[in-house]
Formats: sequence, structure tokens, C-alpha cells
Amino acid sequence: MSEFSENGQRCRKRATLECERRFFGNNGEETMDAEGAIAKMKLSKREMATLHLDKRTCLQKSILSTKDEWMEAKNELQSFYIDFYKKRKRYDREKSRCAQIS
Repeated sequence: MSEFSENGQRCRKRATLECERRFFGNNGEETMDAEGAIAKMKLSKREMATLHLDKRTCLQKSILSTKDEWMEAKNELQSFYIDFYKKRKRYDREKSRCAQIS
């Protein structure tokens, strides 16, 4: 990287900044490493819920740092499971009705 031209270094900084804006919520004009900030990904509800399902990430402080964040992720997983259960039961009822009609 130290051998990049001035344009190359500017392009690399811009690409890093755009990645941080998209995935880490950086709203500034400087990269997070220049500011000494700790990068933290913005996770969707579905992504948070799935963290509990993977043994590699479950309860890792490097992923979610507080107990409250893990509780929120657990609650999201429960919510998705309840929605799935309701859809499955509705499907079973409709399938049962169609079998009775036939």
C-alpha cells in the first residue's frame, strides 16, 4: 500500500470509507481507523436472530458486547420462530381442509 500512487491511496481510502458507511454506520469523512473508533456492524433483525443458532458466534463478546444486545437477539429469534410456527400450523390446517374436500 505504501507504494500506491497518490490517486491509488485516495481511491483506497474512499472505498474503505464507503464500506464503513454501508456496513458500520460511519457518517463522517474520515475512516474509523483514523478516528480510533471500534467498528460495529449494523445487523438486521434476522442477522441478530441467527447469531444464537451458530455455535461460533453465540454469546461472543466480539460480536455483541453487552448482555442486553444478546437478549435483544434472543427475542428476535423467538419472534421469528413464533412467526414460523404460526405459518406452519396455518399450512397444515389448509392442507387438512383440502384433503377433506377431495
